[in-house]
Amino acid sequence: GFSLDGQGNKMSKSLGNTVDPIKVCNQYGADILRLWVASVDYQSDFRISDALLKQVAESYRKIRNTLRFLHGNLSDGNYGAFNPATDKQEKLEVIDTFILEKMNKVTENCIYAYDHYDFNSVINEITNFMSVDLSSFYLDLSKDILYCETYESLRRKQVQNVLYKVLDTVVRLLTPVIPH
Repeated sequence: GFSLDGQGNKMSKSLGNTVDPIKVCNQYGADILRLWVASVDYQSDFRISDALLKQVAESYRKIRNTLRFLHGNLSDGNYGAFNPATDKQEKLEVIDTFILEKMNKVTENCIYAYDHYDFNSVINEITNFMSVDLSSFYLDLSKDILYCETYESLRRKQVQNVLYKVLDTVVRLLTPVIPH
């Protein structure tokens, strides 16, 4: 498709409505540009504008902050970091299993989308999972466990197992689009 400006007009140098990728990278960073490219349907006309790039930057910020939260809660301060090899929990609560099943479905959908070069579906799947299922639901319920339970608590280790699996999977799914 054609590149369109924010008003839906075809971009052209003569109209002066083009977007310079170097300026975008300098202002927002290369990962924002990568995320925007992956989030548009390249088979049809697509728009780019400062407002759209700000939305993409907000999505990127949400992804990054969620990953930072997941990573940050795998450390137990002076007690050491969570170790998936030694702290592995075979028995999980129903809610833990539920979020892992949701993540597995997202993974299947993303792999299918990658195989069919449907990158915008990958981004939609991941951002929807991270916003709705993970941040607004599971992490909200898990914060009390992570912040109030002792470091040796079985329930805390169960939640950390889930956080580790989700972090590992989401980072691997995002790596082709956002390598940093």
